[in-house]
Amino acid sequence: MPVYYNLTYQDEPLSIDSIGSHWEQPTVSRPSGYPYYHWMQTESGVGEIFLEGKRIVLKEGQGILIAPFVAHQYFSHRSSEWTTSFATFNGSLANEIGQIVGNAPYLLAEEQPYFSFFEWVETQIQQQVSNPSMDSVELSIACYQFLMQLSRFQEKHSSQKHELYVTYVQPIIEEIETNYREALTVEQLAEKVFVSPQYLSRLFQRFLGMSTYAFLLRYRLNKAKELLINRQELEVQQVAYLVGFKDTSHFVATFKKESSYTPLEFRRLHR
Repeated sequence: MPVYYNLTYQDEPLSIDSIGSHWEQPTVSRPSGYPYYHWMQTESGVGEIFLEGKRIVLKEGQGILIAPFVAHQYFSHRSSEWTTSFATFNGSLANEIGQIVGNAPYLLAEEQPYFSFFEWVETQIQQQVSNPSMDSVELSIACYQFLMQLSRFQEKHSSQKHELYVTYVQPIIEEIETNYREALTVEQLAEKVFVSPQYLSRLFQRFLGMSTYAFLLRYRLNKAKELLINRQELEVQQVAYLVGFKDTSHFVATFKKESSYTPLEFRRLHR
């Protein structure tokens, strides 16, 4: 259960006041809230959060960003074990975070094919382990990127009511989530919604910030990461096949290009 505090000097625009993962989350009650923006995400189990007169259930992969000084309390659902990862943000521009994520008392988000909030936390912890005197400017940039992904998540979900998203993008996402193991191509996917591959990719770029192929690739790689961590008995070749890669060498090269690690290196990091 690693936890670190004050990773950089607070005179940087953005910094991390505290960060941790695999935390066996106890019951917490803060009638006056917390002084910094506080991100918390469920790794396993289920949590319940009460704030702003609402009850929020936080399931695996789901997270919440709570604004400073918002009264809240949280605890495990039905007294079961609840494991979380978290990060709190400060810095010289901490008061401006609201302009990045919107001035709401809280934001809800969850793991996405294009970005993993959990992996971001794990990466910052791994960097702290390997390099305690890490570059504060780089960390400030990483914090900004994290907050921008939260903002992007909100924009994405507001756009999901758009007619074009519902008609063309959503069915393809569901197709990918169901059949990512199969030999899918962008051409085949486009045929399912009766548009050209180019038009479909423009819609994906508009609503998700990436092409259809990039979304499919990212989804497969995220599924591969899940298998590498949770199914230690599987060989890399088996993992590649289970997520839709028919060529192991291509899988390894693609995995390393996207994550900076080979599949085996990634598995060792999370063993």
